Amino acid sequence: MIPETVTLTGRRNAPFVEEYEFADEGGQPLDFTDCSVAMQLRLYAGASGSPLISLTDTDGTDGRAYFNDPTDGVLSVTIAEASLNALPARASTDTRESFYYDLLITWPDGLTECLMEGQFILKAGVTR
Repeated sequence: MIPETVTLTGRRNAPFVEEYEFADEGGQPLDFTDCSVAMQLRLYAGASGSPLISLTDTDGTDGRAYFNDPTDGVLSVTIAEASLNALPARASTDTRESFYYDLLITWPDGLTECLMEGQFILKAGVTR
């Protein structure tokens, strides 16, 4: 599977809540029954150490990446506002921070593949 490259955009003043649809070449939803997912956000691709944000398909303090109905091909990703606020900020007047993520899926047969990857843009937000 070739990973989708998707730029995600979040805000420091609101939780990140998005859904992504995945389909096969014929347009049919992918079946994710008995699959697990994991997503990590890091300062840059290949950064060592602990991730800045780590999501799995179980509830966690950072949020969650999961399938409501594994047969409909829709992946939901939520990141808590507190976790977004805890991300490092650069000392500048730029209101956008750049991070990087990937989201891995483990199929029932144990094969792990990258489902999506890319840049995570974090905006400062205005309303508090």
